[in-house]
Amino acid sequence: MPASGSQEHYLDLFEYAPFPSGRRLQRHQRLFDGLRAQGVSSLDEYLHDHPGFLDTCLRQMTLVHVNRQTLGMLKAASQEQLVAGLAQVFGDGMRPHFAPNCSRLWNGELAWSGEGINYTLEGRAARYPPALAHPAGL
Repeated sequence: MPASGSQEHYLDLFEYAPFPSGRRLQRHQRLFDGLRAQGVSSLDEYLHDHPGFLDTCLRQMTLVHVNRQTLGMLKAASQEQLVAGLAQVFGDGMRPHFAPNCSRLWNGELAWSGEGINYTLEGRAARYPPALAHPAGL
């Protein structure tokens, strides 16, 4: 095992963590800048009038890296396969939860938390491992 505190150590902890984890890159700023240049001042109002824009934002998301548990949970053999199927992974179940995320990014917030539904590449709602989803005693 790499030396504790080294970058390699932290990468191994991420890669072999017993729970799904990943880093996403959300490249919405260019889209938002374009809307602002058109005079849009409220993303919420714009999304109400142009619901398809949310799909455009979803398509801008890319994965930087996901760990092995995430690949397993989403039934992907590799990160490349997962990236190719992101539209299916995010699916319609993510749309209602993604809109508040976009609004926060529009308003300059850099962090958010929320819940949503991701789908496996087989088309089923993704499930976390039962032992992690419902720890004993809780």
